Amino acid sequence: MYKLNKLFAYHFPNYFSINKFSRLTIILVILSIFLFDINAKTMTNLNDIREIIKKENYQEALNLLNAKEETHGKNYDFYFLKGRVYQELKLNNRAFEAYTKSILLNKENYKAYLNRAMIKGADGDFNGAVKDLENANKIEANKPQYYLNLGIVYASLNRPLDSIESFLNAINIDKDFTDAYNNLGITYYHRNNLELACDNWKIAANKNDQTSKLWVEDYCK
Repeated sequence: MYKLNKLFAYHFPNYFSINKFSRLTIILVILSIFLFDINAKTMTNLNDIREIIKKENYQEALNLLNAKEETHGKNYDFYFLKGRVYQELKLNNRAFEAYTKSILLNKENYKAYLNRAMIKGADGDFNGAVKDLENANKIEANKPQYYLNLGIVYASLNRPLDSIESFLNAINIDKDFTDAYNNLGITYYHRNNLELACDNWKIAANKNDQTSKLWVEDYCK
């Protein structure tokens, strides 16, 4: 406290002549400025890492995240990004832990629920996956990514009609959602309906999706 008082006395020579309420206001304003600078720096760092992830340099992103854990360890977005990188590197157990930490730090983090659902589904916990997707939908209702992930879970449960309905719901919300067209095509392909599969892959290909272009070349002669 002595050092803090000296700091204020140096920068604000009239500080100790101000009444207690006013002094508290000054402290709060100063602290809010310091906190804003810290938060702004944190967001800048994480945005830099997001750009690295977009370039698919996942190991580089993970190395940077590991180096920043001590300073960013209470930031839910930090753990979401870490979960995303682990998921891309196929380290599902670590991805699950990171997404769970992100959710514990922010119960409204719907993206972490969406991604953790996919981890649960990959591990065969389909009921847990559906529960996480329902939680995500309660936070932000009717997002196309919710219906995409739900369709993938239904496909894993061998419920193709529910899967198709979910992918169509995603497309109805976002007509440019190429992942939904691709997965809808895959579902039709496995139902031996190559015509409908190709119709959907062609839509995605026309929207410049590279994966669907390859499928059209290979399957849709």
